[in-house]
This record gives sequence, structure tokens and C-alpha cells, in this order.
Amino acid sequence: MAVFFPSLLPQFVARGGAPFGSLVLLGCVFCLLTLAWLTLYAVAIARAGDILRRTGLGRTFQALTGAALVAFGIHLATERR
Repeated sequence: MAVFFPSLLPQFVARGGAPFGSLVLLGCVFCLLTLAWLTLYAVAIARAGDILRRTGLGRTFQALTGAALVAFGIHLATERR
């Protein structure tokens, strides 16, 4: 983030305007958009988890993803360099 904001945001500041105020406003807009996105993401994941628990598919989903991870680990362990 320390590289992102100084390299990207200044190009959106109007010439002749107050650069500090514009940068603060752009930073606040970025924070609000991030908050909105993460809130929607958290709500969607919580609802998906509720549906998986209610239907009983949660255990099946965990078993399938666990098997996939074990298979991937075995593949990595047996791979030659």
C-alpha cells in the first residue's frame, strides 16, 4: 500500500487544486469501497456457510477439498526436479 497510493493516486488530482485534500478524499473513497466490498463478501460467505450446514453438504465439501489437498500434496512429494 505504501507504493500503491503514491504511484497511482496523484494522476487523478486536478492541476491547480489542493493536492493534499484531493489525495485524502481519494484515500477515503478507496477505504469506503474496500469496506463495502469486504462487507458484501463476508455476508455472501456467511450465507453460503449457512446453506452448506443446513443441507448437510458441508461435510461432503470438506471431504472433497481435503482429498484434493492430500492428492496435491502427494503429487508435490513425488514430483521429480
